[in-house]
Amino acid sequence: MKNYFFLSPLAVLVLLWLTASSVQAQDTVTYDTTVSVVIKDFSEDCGEDAGDAIFCLTDTAGNVITERYSCRYDNLTWRVQPQDLIGENWVLNPKYKGRKAILQCTKHPGGAGWIVEKVEFLD
Repeated sequence: MKNYFFLSPLAVLVLLWLTASSVQAQDTVTYDTTVSVVIKDFSEDCGEDAGDAIFCLTDTAGNVITERYSCRYDNLTWRVQPQDLIGENWVLNPKYKGRKAILQCTKHPGGAGWIVEKVEFLD
């Protein structure tokens, strides 16, 4: 009977640890790709189609990146970190132009290009 009493608090501790681990795992976002870039702009001029606002990017050697990188826009808000990256007029915040960054992206639901979820600036 004493061993059963001792295992009960130990079992509770193990369950608490497993619960905490699973909560942390749920908060971890996974990205489909990351890419090192220089952000030149964000506008319709960067896309091939009218209304297709995407990032104008180069790689760190200055080569133009032609693959489509955009962001989610819903409820009149851009869903990308940092929140002030793109202004309400669909214009890149001037303080981010020309900066080196790492884009963390997920696959575009339509299969064309990438959705930028988070931008980490290197300089």
